[in-house]
Amino acid sequence: MKEIKFYKLPNGKEPVKDWLFDLDKSLRVKIIRRIERIYDDNFGDFKQIEPNLYELRFTLGKGYRIYYTI
Repeated sequence: MKEIKFYKLPNGKEPVKDWLFDLDKSLRVKIIRRIERIYDDNFGDFKQIEPNLYELRFTLGKGYRIYYTI
């Protein structure tokens, strides 16, 4: 099973979580559900950018992207 960790700044803030909570509730729920599917190795639409950098692509809203490492 995968473990998902959000990037945390030295001051304790987590920018991705802050961004998520600024989104409209219905959009936020869809993005969180997509992130939760990663636990089951279901990444959906993603692209490898560099050897250890990936882009999770969303076709909702403005075409959001989340960048992550494994």
